[in-house]
Amino acid sequence: ENDGARLIDFLFQNGFKDNYALLEIKTHNTPLLKNKAYREPHAFAVHDKCAGAIAQCLDQKHTFLTGEGANLSFDPSVALVIGQKSKLSIEQIPAFELARSNQKSVDIVTFDELFEKVVALRNLLLGSAEE
Repeated sequence: ENDGARLIDFLFQNGFKDNYALLEIKTHNTPLLKNKAYREPHAFAVHDKCAGAIAQCLDQKHTFLTGEGANLSFDPSVALVIGQKSKLSIEQIPAFELARSNQKSVDIVTFDELFEKVVALRNLLLGSAEE
């Protein structure tokens, strides 16, 4: 129920209490890239909703660092959980990976990737090699 607000979804403090991490969560249905290539065959632009979420993350980091976190944190990490990589076409995947890997200030993770990581961690902790 926080539509339109300029508040980060979650703020984490590490165990040493000298740095923070900001986490923004969008929905699994948020589009990552535009459907039509800007230049064929692989140059797809980041979707406006994804670009807006990145801008929101950067704004929230700046707000934190110039407000409450000014004397608490040097350079907090920022993570954005958004969309599903599995919804991208074969042609779109390289464009998404290039856009994500060149985004230096916001770590972008999709819901399906996060799910795979949780399953792998669960299997590791249970000593299972199950898929």
